[in-house]
Amino acid sequence: MKKIFVLDTNVLIHDQESIFKFDENDVVIPFVVIEELDSLKKGHGEIALSARQALAHIDGLRASGKIALSTPLENGGQIRIGQGVDLPEHLSGDNKIIHTALSFLRTDKSIRRPSPSSIWSPVGMMREADMPRHSGVVIVSKDTAVRIKAESLGICAEDYRYDKTCLFREYGRILGENDSRNGIRSIRYLRGGDYLIRLEGDGRPAKVKDGKSLEGLSPKNTEQKCAIDALLNPQIDVVALTGPAGTGKTLLALAAGIHQVTKRSPLYEQVVVARPIIPMGKDIGFLPGDLGEKLNPWMQPIFDNLEVILHTPRDQVKDKQVLSKYKNFQYLMDSGVLQIEALTYI
Repeated sequence: MKKIFVLDTNVLIHDQESIFKFDENDVVIPFVVIEELDSLKKGHGEIALSARQALAHIDGLRASGKIALSTPLENGGQIRIGQGVDLPEHLSGDNKIIHTALSFLRTDKSIRRPSPSSIWSPVGMMREADMPRHSGVVIVSKDTAVRIKAESLGICAEDYRYDKTCLFREYGRILGENDSRNGIRSIRYLRGGDYLIRLEGDGRPAKVKDGKSLEGLSPKNTEQKCAIDALLNPQIDVVALTGPAGTGKTLLALAAGIHQVTKRSPLYEQVVVARPIIPMGKDIGFLPGDLGEKLNPWMQPIFDNLEVILHTPRDQVKDKQVLSKYKNFQYLMDSGVLQIEALTYI
């Protein structure tokens, strides 16, 4: 069934081409969204740029007559710009978007709708709390509060999911102890990018012959073994490690990077380490010194991991000569092999 999607402003800021990504369904852009985009377009930041790009796409449809003439797009859908019937002026921008969605609900007798005068009163919302959701009109918003208010009025509300990536977290046994066919125990490997771990009879992972490892670091569990293998695989361009604090994400990634730029035949020329400058408590204000000295307090976790990897305490590297030049992380930084940056300046 063809649906009507009413877009919130934050969807167009998040993805300026979102109006073209609802297949054959119709897209409604409320007047208040145009007004908010017009207000946000002034400036030089990323939000202002996104607002200008979104308005440019809408203006392109206007210039081609596809909005005024309701001409279907290439995907079969239509773009409409409008607002709710008898729209009260005192409503906030979010509530105007919800009111616009209510105006597009079908006049089906099986769908009980509140009158416009009672929509925004607590009594009206309580009276319609058991109202069934109408799946033909959907509000798309990245604002949790908007979705909650829309659902309370019986309107379907969804987050913008077009560009979301589902994180596959499943792991476990794919072959049980008694799984066999004609005495042969085998599996069919279907999903790319996965790891297969052979378990011994007591359930411990079997040792991997010629397995990849990092000098001085031993994986503590199966997940770290898989992480090291992926980090050292030159055929994998991007490796993203997720997990709770203290599971070795930074340590393994940093060790793998240093290993691959300092070995006899290096694969890369430089390791760049970046961290966000976000205080946990009250900000201590401006810090003295040059950029490197200002970044030192924020980069302390990186320095701690480097001490573990290079076996050289940071307060000793300037006073003691080490045998290998790559055992001194100060040398790595001075030679440009290791670069530490704040995300703000990248």
